[in-house]
Amino acid sequence: MRLLRQQLGWQLLEYVAGHSLCQSEFATSDSASLEITLELIANLHRPISDSPEHLPTLDREYASLLQADPHLLPLNWRSLYRDAISILTPLLARSRTSVQKTALHGDLHPQNILFAPRGWIAIDPKGVYGEAVFDTANLFYNSSANRNCTLDPNRAARLSEQVKARLGFDRQLTLSYAFTYGLLKACWHIEDDQDPKEVLEIAQILRNLL
Repeated sequence: MRLLRQQLGWQLLEYVAGHSLCQSEFATSDSASLEITLELIANLHRPISDSPEHLPTLDREYASLLQADPHLLPLNWRSLYRDAISILTPLLARSRTSVQKTALHGDLHPQNILFAPRGWIAIDPKGVYGEAVFDTANLFYNSSANRNCTLDPNRAARLSEQVKARLGFDRQLTLSYAFTYGLLKACWHIEDDQDPKEVLEIAQILRNLL
């Protein structure tokens, strides 16, 4: 999706008609859907030297996790929260200082990917500024084919290798962002009075792979 104009915090985006990845012929194949998404990510990011004032940083994106009360989590998940904080702290320090950053979509999943006349495009960007690998985190929690497949440890392991092969991101770094993102999603679920159990189960799988 193209940005046509922006002014004083407002953005004018192009209107795109098309069908989502969930509605496509590839929807029933998790592997095909992931290949399309990874190809899209490869073409989506462009390095930015200066931080755009209108885009939140990863520190702000992770605010719900960083400010969370771990006592709101079920007792058996609190050690996962502590692990997430210990892994996230150096990730954010790295993102602030030592790595190339870009404008991120921030919410890539099959329903936000459309097939348009010029090919597959990402729509409805959340807009975040940070390390490009962050945009792969949500792929571990979503599938166009079968929601239950995200609970398969073999799928998570394969995906981390696919990300490395297609995008060149270090496997441990990919899994670290994916794991901490799961705890962030769990905090969002709790804020919205939703059950975080499934998200935490996926996060546990990712923690075990680290």
